[in-house]
Amino acid sequence: MKPVGAVTSGPDCWYGAPMSASSRRLVLCGLVFAVMGCPKKEEAPAEKPAAAKPSASAPAAPKIDLESAKVALPETQGTPEKKTADFGGGEVTIEVCALDTALPPMADPTWERALPSMTAAPDGSLYVLDPKFNVRHYVNRAHKGCELVLDRTFGKDGLLDAGLSDNYQLSSDAKGTIYAGSGSIGMKGKKIVDGKVDKFCDGTLRMQPSSTLVLLGGNQLLDDLDKCRGKSVSFHEGFDPKAPAWASPRPVGLYGDEIVVRGMDLEKTKEVRKIGLHGADGKQRIKLGKAEGDESMWSPDAATTCAGDLCVFEMTRGSPSILRWKKDGTFVKKLKLDVVDFSGRSLAAAGDTLWVAGGGAAKAPGIVGVILRVRGVK
Repeated sequence: MKPVGAVTSGPDCWYGAPMSASSRRLVLCGLVFAVMGCPKKEEAPAEKPAAAKPSASAPAAPKIDLESAKVALPETQGTPEKKTADFGGGEVTIEVCALDTALPPMADPTWERALPSMTAAPDGSLYVLDPKFNVRHYVNRAHKGCELVLDRTFGKDGLLDAGLSDNYQLSSDAKGTIYAGSGSIGMKGKKIVDGKVDKFCDGTLRMQPSSTLVLLGGNQLLDDLDKCRGKSVSFHEGFDPKAPAWASPRPVGLYGDEIVVRGMDLEKTKEVRKIGLHGADGKQRIKLGKAEGDESMWSPDAATTCAGDLCVFEMTRGSPSILRWKKDGTFVKKLKLDVVDFSGRSLAAAGDTLWVAGGGAAKAPGIVGVILRVRGVK
């Protein structure tokens, strides 16, 4: 067998012919390089790839000091509880959220104004309208709990004066744009993008990240959001025409490509609140709710998509709850939100979480703003 690196041709061949001392030294060096390898030529370090720019449609991650912020539970009557319960599809956790103490607690003498409105952005952060009608931006510090920290880069130290007043409601679209609209005459609509406020459609806007529909007021379905143009739609179909005028059908939420409408039927002279699912043409596909039992409702004033199902918030004080139905109308479960004395106004979904916001009975006279988290919705 030939040695590794042997030269087999030429006049001074090692294999079969004598070699001079200098030749042998050269061959030995060649053997060393053959076995150990020649030193590699130094190459310039490869350039690091440029960081990918965030999508124009994706909300920028807020710069928040999550670790050092101090939070505290709202001072409600009694200690807010935390509990687990079955919600059809698995166990969920219901708890009252602790809020950043950098701003004064939200409080008001009335239930309606302690925390007038809340919406969830696609990234799961919350935008809250406080009793002084400023907008606050909260981010949850830990997924397994609920400690809401202020985004101090939003507005002035976490508080944005958007020129709002009573009766404004917040909503969010799939791009993370926040809208504020009011049903009161003369109240101008607002749009908030990256903390900047612009004028927008007048009237209450109803939208959510999980739906492409946009509803302005009670019956204007918009097909051009930027120009606030659309068509009028009636949602009376499917409800009892003998129901009193004050119970006239009105939208309370969106469910995919359908509008969730609250209405009333008269059953043997008994007033029964119902929920209808209506298409963009106003036609009712299905009607939900019963006079008695878990499917009965008194004040179903907010609705959203939850894990593919329909979730409706029954906001009656003393028995606030969330009712859940499948798309085909099969009733799933009623979830009681009895962790605090609470009456809510807002319902929003983000990921596996349902957020509910409103007022809670305070230790001192009055009402304090309360946000509930329902985690683990599947």
